Amino acid sequence: MDGYEHIEYVPTQVVTEYFRYVVPEIAIYKIDGIVYPSAKEGGKNCCVLFFDNDECKEVFDLDKNDITSTEILLS
Repeated sequence: MDGYEHIEYVPTQVVTEYFRYVVPEIAIYKIDGIVYPSAKEGGKNCCVLFFDNDECKEVFDLDKNDITSTEILLS
């Protein structure tokens, strides 16, 4: 790997940030996320949700006791 693997995702990042930050400023509605076809997995979709960790708790009505985390170590 040459360190440039992430560059292929830049166009997707730009488009998703446009929908997250620009569209709500010019539209009359709020966008909570988008679904689009995967470029890597034919016939499958990718999903981007527009909220941070704190907002996630509210959106999914989670309380502190409902939230768990798991660390996955890859070798």
